[in-house]
Amino acid sequence: MDPRIARAQELHAQVSMLRQHDSQADDCTLRERSRELATLHRDLAAELLSQGNPDGLPDLYAAITAWAEIGCVEEAHSLIQSGREFAEGLPNGRTEVLRQLDELVQWLRALPAPRTLSELARSFPALPGMSSASEAPSEPHSAKGDNA
Repeated sequence: MDPRIARAQELHAQVSMLRQHDSQADDCTLRERSRELATLHRDLAAELLSQGNPDGLPDLYAAITAWAEIGCVEEAHSLIQSGREFAEGLPNGRTEVLRQLDELVQWLRALPAPRTLSELARSFPALPGMSSASEAPSEPHSAKGDNA
């Protein structure tokens, strides 16, 4: 057995376990393992599909899914395009492959949009005696006071 397949199985188990824990401490590890898994599937798919071997399609689908799940939607779309190009050269099964790729496109569209930085920013409460920028006076105060 190709050692990359065993590594992919190991990574899949790790990613599944990390997703179940759902803690911030694991977020970095989850993303790292997911990226490695996506890369591994992409490379396996590319190797097999470049040889005209449709056995690379499951790895292609897994790579598309893995990239999308970590927010790399452009990479997922690029792989879908590669899959379409491969399907065009198939003597049999073209329709089925294109259908599966279309399903992945629909799935990608249904994914929640990545959070923006402004959504991630926390709002901190104002400290006593401090005003926010929106509460600042519209006219500058005179250095001499209001008696002048």
